[in-house]
Amino acid sequence: MSNFNINQEWEIYYPKVYGYFFRRLSNRLDVEDLTSITLCQFLQTLSDDVKAAKILNKNAYLWKIAHNQLATFINTKTKQMTIVGLDDNQDSIDTNLENNHSYEYKNRLEKLLECIKNSLTGLDFNIVNLSLIEDRKSPEIAEMLNLKAQNIRKRLSRSVSKLKETCKAVWK
Repeated sequence: MSNFNINQEWEIYYPKVYGYFFRRLSNRLDVEDLTSITLCQFLQTLSDDVKAAKILNKNAYLWKIAHNQLATFINTKTKQMTIVGLDDNQDSIDTNLENNHSYEYKNRLEKLLECIKNSLTGLDFNIVNLSLIEDRKSPEIAEMLNLKAQNIRKRLSRSVSKLKETCKAVWK
């Protein structure tokens, strides 16, 4: 990419990616680490002209990296156990509350995704995905789907209301 500037890209995407991880994790250090790893991988790909040419949607590619980093992080955290030797009769105990939190988050996320898949279909699912997952604005979604931005906002509002109602147990 001839107009590629690492510092400019970093400044544009860092707050967005940091916010994505911050809303999902409780540990600020983990959020900073995941943000840096995600952006480094993203910017490294963009700096390679051959790889960058294959990316059709830069924003979607970034969010895919972020999602994969989060999934890997959560899976790794749930498998880890903190071993504390109390005495000879008791080998270990899991005292890492963060692992339990990550496991609960992962289960809740899976249930929520299943509920969304069951509640929304076709265009509404695509609109929610583009807006909430890929963090796109209504005018951009409207242009992609060849619809009016006002129509996108209405469908998104209705879809989110429907999700809140049908996935009430998972949202809490």
